Amino acid sequence: MASFNPFAWESFFFGKLDRSEAERMLAPCEPGTFLIRESSTAQDCYSICVKGVGDHSNHFLIEKLVANESGGVPLYRISTLQFADMPSLLNHFKVFALEPVPIKLIKPLEKPFLEKVMAKYKFESERISDLSFERGEQLEILGKPEQGWWLARNCLGETGMVPANRVKPCDDCDDALSVLNPSSTNSSSNGCGSAGNRSSAHSVGDQQLHGEQKPTDGDSTTKLVQRQQQQLRENSWVVVKFGRQPSIYDNDSLTIKRGQFLYLQEILSNGMCRGTNESGKVGLFPITYVEAANIEPSESPWNISANANSNC
Repeated sequence: MASFNPFAWESFFFGKLDRSEAERMLAPCEPGTFLIRESSTAQDCYSICVKGVGDHSNHFLIEKLVANESGGVPLYRISTLQFADMPSLLNHFKVFALEPVPIKLIKPLEKPFLEKVMAKYKFESERISDLSFERGEQLEILGKPEQGWWLARNCLGETGMVPANRVKPCDDCDDALSVLNPSSTNSSSNGCGSAGNRSSAHSVGDQQLHGEQKPTDGDSTTKLVQRQQQQLRENSWVVVKFGRQPSIYDNDSLTIKRGQFLYLQEILSNGMCRGTNESGKVGLFPITYVEAANIEPSESPWNISANANSNC
């Protein structure tokens, strides 16, 4: 199922890109991978290019209209369907196929980044178009559409707007941290200037990491992942060290809480694991957010917990 953020559509808008170049870029991709570009045939319009089966790619014209009945607000039309904005259009074709192919939008083609930055402070997003991040997390900047607010992408592929005054160029970075390697210290807003009228209210991770130490200089995220891959075993129990709330558009990842037990089914090469929670839901979680639990595979911590509660 598609899990991209339609409100971050500018992160996969490639501007003036001709038809043949779009097809070349999509050629090695899976069916349903897409990008948005300026239409080369219609002024002030867009084209959505979708990888089909085999070597074929499909191009659909998105007309940008200004209708009198909408009070001069632009409308977006594709074929006979009209939408209030681009996110609404993209959301529709997550579920319904583009005709006459037919094919649904599965995932966008990643746009090359301008620069890499590291978060100086933690940021908790309130707006759906913003991207939450932890102190020490590395981000890729895709564009700078607003003064003080940049379009960014994290290592999980999630995109959104971030305040420019809470990040610094990676040339000035002292540590090699990412979302797979959360910082152990709480971020401070001291010295952090105002970022306009956007505020924050929702965290994506535990505020306290309960004494866990961040790695020393030179201990990279890659080494942390490799060490965890050696220590953990598939088809075993793990316990969560750091809580994590994935993006609402990420349907593949589990929401995890510190102290929660998970059954680890598969260790992936990209630093993620696939496992099951106590409700039977299967999903992904970062390998560095868990540690081995001292429980035999044949036992179940969920049954132990349930029996303890029933005796209360």
